[in-house]
Amino acid sequence: MKCLLGASLVSLVWSASSYVRVAHTDVWYGGMGPLESYTFPQMGGQHGEQVYSASQTLNNSFLGVWDTNGSGLVFGVNSSTSTAVGSMSGFGDFAVSKGPGKPATAFISSTSASNGLFVQLPSGEFVEIATTQTVFAPAGGAPFETLGDPSVEISKDLSTIYVAFYGTTGSYLEEWRGIILATLPVNGGTVSLNLVVSNSMTMPDSGARFHGLSGPKVTSEGKVIFFGNGYSASEMVMNQFSNPVMNDRHVSGSLSVVANDLSTVPGGTSSERFVSFTDPGVGLDGTVVFVGRGSETMYAIFKETSSGLNIVASNQMEVPGYSGCKFAWFPQVPSVDADGNVVFFGQGNDGVAGVFASKRSGGFSSLLSNADKVDGYDTISIGYGQNAVSGGKAAVYLVLSDENVTNGIWVFDVLPSEDVVLV
Repeated sequence: MKCLLGASLVSLVWSASSYVRVAHTDVWYGGMGPLESYTFPQMGGQHGEQVYSASQTLNNSFLGVWDTNGSGLVFGVNSSTSTAVGSMSGFGDFAVSKGPGKPATAFISSTSASNGLFVQLPSGEFVEIATTQTVFAPAGGAPFETLGDPSVEISKDLSTIYVAFYGTTGSYLEEWRGIILATLPVNGGTVSLNLVVSNSMTMPDSGARFHGLSGPKVTSEGKVIFFGNGYSASEMVMNQFSNPVMNDRHVSGSLSVVANDLSTVPGGTSSERFVSFTDPGVGLDGTVVFVGRGSETMYAIFKETSSGLNIVASNQMEVPGYSGCKFAWFPQVPSVDADGNVVFFGQGNDGVAGVFASKRSGGFSSLLSNADKVDGYDTISIGYGQNAVSGGKAAVYLVLSDENVTNGIWVFDVLPSEDVVLV
């Protein structure tokens, strides 16, 4: 069935919400360039003043910070940046805090001595969190082999920085895997590493031992939400069973289940249970979201609230403005703003795709669809992922159909009042 654009909604869906081009290819920024590519962007700070992305030139890479009003590069880190931990080259996973005050940034990079996880404090100073030379006692006193998946947040009283990350030690067959929570004063100082969970621990409810762990997200209270599963990699591919779990570990905490294979799927039949999950997304207010699939027909974005799990968008709902076109795919972890509103990339069953915002009060607003023109051109690709909404703005990666096939970062307003009734 062909998806049709609803006549009454043409003004909402056909024209994207207001936007600003923040950064794009073939431009020099701060002596770096011409830039050739960008990663999916993230938003920094409570009011969405800055956009962060790892970018690439022909011979170099850097982690850049751009102003969301389009005034250009605010700050960048590359191999020529002088820091207290040495020069850095190459940038991997990164994350930005969303709380009040100046943001903190956590990122994976390399120095001449080792690969490591670093934090840029709100003051601009760089601090080493852990490297492949760091010996971690809960891992049997072995140094980290790999580090990744960082998440960072600042406490509500602006005194402490929390950094959650994934680490491994040892060889693959005897590998220790864990999620670690680092804490340090907001102005720098001693870094404390605390174990959240490892593959030597058992999962709540099922009693099975954790095998895979990924996607840790930390809140301003130091709670860590993560994805875990109890199967080997090959079994996981076949069975797709996993347990997103919330752990309040920085105090003394215990593991609690957000959802697992024993959980009833909202909107499904009474016998339908979850069979797979993505990594979680977390808002500043602690709202947890994830994409999950049920054992029968339900496939949806779910949000944890005080009343339990609720559906944000599902394969039973129509793409806003497109008659007969239901959502079919949610490929990226959704973003959550400070009020628990969810912004996500969704694709319909006829190729219709876009970025949409779901409001606490219900309904959707459309930020952008692939029917829109941006800067006068069609979009070839739309990329939107986690931690990319703040202060009523959302950062989106786009590839345009112009002569240069320009790619870059645009910031769209998250429309506050235009709700679409779902059928």
